[in-house]
Amino acid sequence: MENYNIGFKIRQLNLPSDHPSIASIYQAIGAVHHESGRYDDALENYKHALDIRAKALGPNHSSVATVYKSIGGVYLDQGEYGQALKQYMRALEICVLTLSESHPSTGDCYHSLGMLCERQNHFEEAVKHYVKAREIITAFLPSEHPSIAKVRASLANVELRQGAYDDSIEMYNTVLDMQKAGVKNILILYLRIMHLEFSIV
Repeated sequence: MENYNIGFKIRQLNLPSDHPSIASIYQAIGAVHHESGRYDDALENYKHALDIRAKALGPNHSSVATVYKSIGGVYLDQGEYGQALKQYMRALEICVLTLSESHPSTGDCYHSLGMLCERQNHFEEAVKHYVKAREIITAFLPSEHPSIAKVRASLANVELRQGAYDDSIEMYNTVLDMQKAGVKNILILYLRIMHLEFSIV
């Protein structure tokens, strides 16, 4: 956080207060607050970033959609699902309008909607959004890309939560194969697979 604050002060000295680079610092500071559970501080910084980007780049710019997704993530973690849906849908609308229905950023919006549905135990809807995200992302990115692994892991989580242990193990193993190159979540996946295997015995 200290490094972000230093960077923020430097940019403030050299750039106007409504420059998009200032928005990037606000977004980064918001992300740190979000990860730390300081949701009000996160929202404050994200909303500063949103205001700057919307004014500088236009309300339908893809960078504006990124901020909407970040705000939606905070509301999701706060359990404010209606607000999260509103932000995610706005992000999706912008991405479809400016990037296309088949762009990976659009796929990421569908993934966010899937997480929202999963959090509310709406598993059928979650799967629909995750599958849509997977279709978009796999058509655009290489098969070993982390974004594809993320969506597959989300589908495995839904299978696990519905008690479909064999299917979830198969999906987790697929993700594990994709991530053997050294992605940080390998240990978590191994532990989940071990837990599932013990659950089946």
